[in-house]
Amino acid sequence: MFNKIKNIIKGSSTSPEIIYKDFTIVPKPRKVDGTWLTVGIIKKTIDNNIQEKEFIRTDNFSSKSDASDCAARKAKIIIDEMGDKIFEVDWL
Repeated sequence: MFNKIKNIIKGSSTSPEIIYKDFTIVPKPRKVDGTWLTVGIIKKTIDNNIQEKEFIRTDNFSSKSDASDCAARKAKIIIDEMGDKIFEVDWL
């Protein structure tokens, strides 16, 4: 119970990981100035190494779950458009 309350206060993501086309999407919304910012991590194991890239979008929501849902949708679009090249760029 205490951990659940602590996670709510800290704003940590309790969103489940989503598997999409051999990638793992982890929605990680962040609370900024009273709204939830769309943030997520895209991961994939390539040659036995876990590659990971964080993305941030300007979409803001009043609820954490809406920001998580948006992060999952945005990650799928990024994956569809870039594939493994996600891990080759400095920007995302």
